[in-house]
Amino acid sequence: MLDLKPEEIPSDQELRSKVMNYLEKNSKFRQANKVLFAHPSPFYWREKDIDLNRFIEEREFLRTYKNVDKNTNLYVSIPFCLKTNPSKCGYCLFPSHDFTNYGEVEKYLMSLEKESIIYADKFDNKCNLASVYFGGGTPNILKAKDYPKLIGIVKNIFSDFPEDIEMTLEGIPALFTEKKLKSIRDCGIKRISMGVQQLNDELIKYSGRKQTKRQVLDVIGWCEKIGLELSVDLIYGWPEQNEESLLNDLKVIVDQGVKHITHYELNIAGKYCPSYFAQNLKDKIPSIEDTINLYHSSKNFLLSKGYKQLTSYDFMKDDGNDENFLFEKNVRNVLSYDNERGFVGTDMLGLGFGALNCLTGTFEKPGTIYINHIDLEKYYSCIEKDNLPFMTGYLYEDKDLKLAVLFHMIQSLCIDVKICEKLFNTNVVDDYSHIWKVLTEMGWIKIKDGNIHFINNGEFRTPLIQGLIANERKKEIEVAIS
Repeated sequence: MLDLKPEEIPSDQELRSKVMNYLEKNSKFRQANKVLFAHPSPFYWREKDIDLNRFIEEREFLRTYKNVDKNTNLYVSIPFCLKTNPSKCGYCLFPSHDFTNYGEVEKYLMSLEKESIIYADKFDNKCNLASVYFGGGTPNILKAKDYPKLIGIVKNIFSDFPEDIEMTLEGIPALFTEKKLKSIRDCGIKRISMGVQQLNDELIKYSGRKQTKRQVLDVIGWCEKIGLELSVDLIYGWPEQNEESLLNDLKVIVDQGVKHITHYELNIAGKYCPSYFAQNLKDKIPSIEDTINLYHSSKNFLLSKGYKQLTSYDFMKDDGNDENFLFEKNVRNVLSYDNERGFVGTDMLGLGFGALNCLTGTFEKPGTIYINHIDLEKYYSCIEKDNLPFMTGYLYEDKDLKLAVLFHMIQSLCIDVKICEKLFNTNVVDDYSHIWKVLTEMGWIKIKDGNIHFINNGEFRTPLIQGLIANERKKEIEVAIS
């Protein structure tokens, strides 16, 4: 809450009214998920000069003197995407660059290697590498011969590279071949994350992709044949999608034995960079009410087929091994507490165009979050000058770190109150009691065994709830940067 004089502190009724007004106003708008950036939004990032050495030193201090046991996720960006009409598949809000020729890809890989060498002296043996994720963009746009080179780039930074480490590579169905998948497997990558979005050959045309259901099934079969784990991304709330087409897609993927399904709501929000779908296909996109119904239909179907829900969008077969999906698990675990190990968590090191970096600490030293350049020429220019390609970032205060942790817990549909007490020396049930009371009455949460569980429409509305608990802090940040 903003700093107030005692006589200015609002009453319980005033706080309740604020919560109700916020929910009433914002539930009318499409929500944008906060899967990647958590708190605060990149719109509020203003730091142009991130002193990386300072944060590495702080991290070493916490590890050495405060027994903060943190490991590192490595994200490696391959920004190139096949051109589509509409651009960016009509819906994607992530930074990317249109593929023009393979010479551009080769140039980028050379710059990526130079960036890895710049990082090498800073990070080698200063952290435990937990998992590696090759994202984009479209990483399977690379040729089969280039994947060993990609692994070599990672090993430039981490000379003590665990041979059994989980490595995941994103891709689209049309660019996978059995030969390419074998090359990916042979260089140590264990899992494919395939962005299918729609299996229906007609509905996928809205994205401009030249993709077919047959291609998707081929990739699933090849992965099973050669021993690659597979995760499939699907989107609900797609233009002209109805419950029948949604459940048909899910049934096919489930029947194929895919153990991990990421099922996102179509992210057409974006106040400052709305997608093509948001601007041009509003009349074809299911209403908010219909989209909520699609969420519940898909969730109930997957639960009935033996999947367990990990987050508001992640589902895993009950006989699956969640240790095979470490990257996503670690992303949601920036800071936690273990009764035996004490403070634990995972930082993010991002390599390449548009890559996100998140070095968090504790309340004592909260850390930072920053992103690399999303303009390819600016990225190249930094690397040519032997500079790290920082674009902009944000220096956490303790209250920001608290919100970032809560955001990730909300995505996982449960706030562990005891862990929060260990991390922040405060009771989050009391801190936000006016919010929890309203959400309980609405049937969006229940407090059980001392934890806050998100249920019913509260599962779907996690981005709205995240925005609600951060609203007062957002006002403070807006004042600070104005």
